[in-house]
Amino acid sequence: MGLILLLLALAFPDPKFFRLHPPTLSDYSLTIFVDARHLDYTDGDSFLLSLAKHPSDWSKNGDVGHAWICLKGPNRSITGGQTGEREGLTYTQGVLKGLIKDNPIAYLHIGRQDGAFEKGSGGHTPTFAAKFHLNREQFEAACQVVKTYSFKHYSLTKSQCTSFATLVAKAAGIKLEDTLSLSFPPELHLQGKTFLLWRNSAYSTLSLPTPDRLEQSLQEKVVAGEAEYALSLHQQESLPNWSQNLWENVIRAPSRLWRFLTL
Repeated sequence: MGLILLLLALAFPDPKFFRLHPPTLSDYSLTIFVDARHLDYTDGDSFLLSLAKHPSDWSKNGDVGHAWICLKGPNRSITGGQTGEREGLTYTQGVLKGLIKDNPIAYLHIGRQDGAFEKGSGGHTPTFAAKFHLNREQFEAACQVVKTYSFKHYSLTKSQCTSFATLVAKAAGIKLEDTLSLSFPPELHLQGKTFLLWRNSAYSTLSLPTPDRLEQSLQEKVVAGEAEYALSLHQQESLPNWSQNLWENVIRAPSRLWRFLTL
């Protein structure tokens, strides 16, 4: 029965459907927002192609989506998530430009030091959101993760927006799935060009947290009655920070345009 409900929810994402099982209310809550780009994760080749040029809008910004949290208690509220790739080339560009000789795909494993905590939604519009009602101990444990988390250290495979949201949820006793595994071919054919991805087969597979998988996991929690459908909360929790995000977006606009033109 649960599987049937999940399939119906994914096929017909009607807000009313996701309110089938309203949870018990409390003074503490964790809401997880996700902007899933719905990339093609069939295999590594399909993933890179959809990342380089998204099939729905033909965008070439290498955007994999975003995830962020809102922790709320009687006297405390934290809304935001981890951001990265703020300096230099993006991961996609690093691979296509062959920055790592013989095994360019290995660039996806490299950690960076340009991460930061970004308040609000980071300019993203959520495709799904789920609200979990917590007790005080769960709330404090989640807040402690945010307080001690090293936002500066950014990694596509280990430390980024999706894994951060999942880690905060885990501290609150909520288990979410966020990781997908991909297999990459030795070469990628894109826009009439051939790009070497690897010579060493050790780099042929990659596991990474993705907003798409996190979105699916959140939907499963809502359908199971373990969370509340909360997409409407985006306007309440995320939009108040729009002015802060606007200024950062203005500053980062030239680099984003350069990335678009050079991809």
